[in-house]
Amino acid sequence: MGTLTSRIHTAWGEAQGSTLEDRIRYTPKTSFGTFPWPSGNRDAIGDVGRRLIARRGEICVEQNIGLTKLYNQMDDGAWKDLRDLHRELDEAVAVAYGWPKSVAHDPKRVEPPAARAQPRDRRRRDRVRPVPRGLIPSSDRVAEWLDSPVQGP
Repeated sequence: MGTLTSRIHTAWGEAQGSTLEDRIRYTPKTSFGTFPWPSGNRDAIGDVGRRLIARRGEICVEQNIGLTKLYNQMDDGAWKDLRDLHRELDEAVAVAYGWPKSVAHDPKRVEPPAARAQPRDRRRRDRVRPVPRGLIPSSDRVAEWLDSPVQGP
């Protein structure tokens, strides 16, 4: 779940996904199924991912707000501790790809290398490293999924 929460995965979803009106449309087949999962740094990603999700949940319960309001407030300067956890997670995912931590904070460089190597129109058609079916976790499997091995071929 940590990798899926990262800015790198968000950039991948934007690059691979289609659009619906003026919004990015994240789909299991084109966005999730084609994602080239990182092979390293699994423990660090899992640790930061758990802390981030726990803190996010605490804030939502304490403030009686949903994720949209939470992230709007974070964008307006609230929840520095949550922003710091996102930064730490993005850096851990960058390291998992073998990149320097600084890549996680450069919007032009966060797209996984397999995607950058292909023209944009091919990115939508070609599957890079498919993830086996059934790996999108339901809410009751999130904790189990966080502890499972990195998925992908």
